[in-house]
Amino acid sequence: MATEFTLFVRLPAELRTMIWELCLPSRVVEINHPHWPKLHCGSNWASRHNSLPPAIAHVSSEARGVAEKLALTNKDLDPGNSLLGRFWFQPLKDTIMMYRPDFVLFQEANNDGGLSLQSLKDLEKLARGTAIYFDQTYMWYYPREDWDECHSIQSAPVTGWDDPLLIMYAIPIHATTAQVIASQLFGNFGDECIKLSDPLDSQLMERYRQLCLQSGLPQSASTTDFFHMCAGSPEGVSDMSKMVHTWIGDSKTHELRKRWKAAKANDFIGIPWPENIWVGSDLDDGTSDRPDMDTYGGALAVPPGSIDMNKVRPNEMHPWVRETLASISSFTPRLMFQWCGADC
Repeated sequence: MATEFTLFVRLPAELRTMIWELCLPSRVVEINHPHWPKLHCGSNWASRHNSLPPAIAHVSSEARGVAEKLALTNKDLDPGNSLLGRFWFQPLKDTIMMYRPDFVLFQEANNDGGLSLQSLKDLEKLARGTAIYFDQTYMWYYPREDWDECHSIQSAPVTGWDDPLLIMYAIPIHATTAQVIASQLFGNFGDECIKLSDPLDSQLMERYRQLCLQSGLPQSASTTDFFHMCAGSPEGVSDMSKMVHTWIGDSKTHELRKRWKAAKANDFIGIPWPENIWVGSDLDDGTSDRPDMDTYGGALAVPPGSIDMNKVRPNEMHPWVRETLASISSFTPRLMFQWCGADC
């Protein structure tokens, strides 16, 4: 039985081009670089390989020509910008992603070395999607009254992107090239070194966990801890689900609070029953940094003058709350799996 298709070169050029295009990966393109702690593994190797031409570019000159025709590099987009790292970007096929520590550089259009907000919007129009990684995702590390100081929550609006994906964890995975290609978890040819996955997809998370277990290679402590806590057992899957839903709820509450403060400064003009925007809980000791989503008490009206974010939640029956929640970002969480092929 034949194991090779030897008639490919006889196909019409248009058909060969279509086949090469179908072989191109859909990658996550980093437009700046992370500043991981030294103990964090995988970022440098994954970033370097993720910025290289895709695997098919090495098959033949024809395949490379197709890949190059459909791609942009950092030199094409902004040749004078020192902040942009090296990357290979395929419009409408790749997702663009940035890391939070450099956000301060994006706030001023003419800031030295920083991308302007217009440049970010232009990239968004070219990309399949957008994503942002936070080095501090969990809002309950901050008392709710200090949320205005929590940069991780405010980052998404700074970019000007419409509803980007928000990356909760970075999980490096050590495996060989053969193992990765066989798993199909990092693209058909192993050239999608960074993958963004739904944290509620327990079956997909289990596949990544099995790749770690079967690789026979040492894994980072952070990776081992993640899979131990959030996958591999019904309890872990349940804990991850609760954590994600709580995070989404807290994110929306933060955005609602910002708009509530603006409405308050305007004396709640046009907003009926402002005292019913928030509902209180039966927690009265003030010791919790984040509310327990299962212990909210009855709908106690909260005076419009001030609120204790440790003790209240939005009243989703209120018309202004419903309208406001419908207009803000969906806060779609993602896990970032990074294939590291280095001997770390």
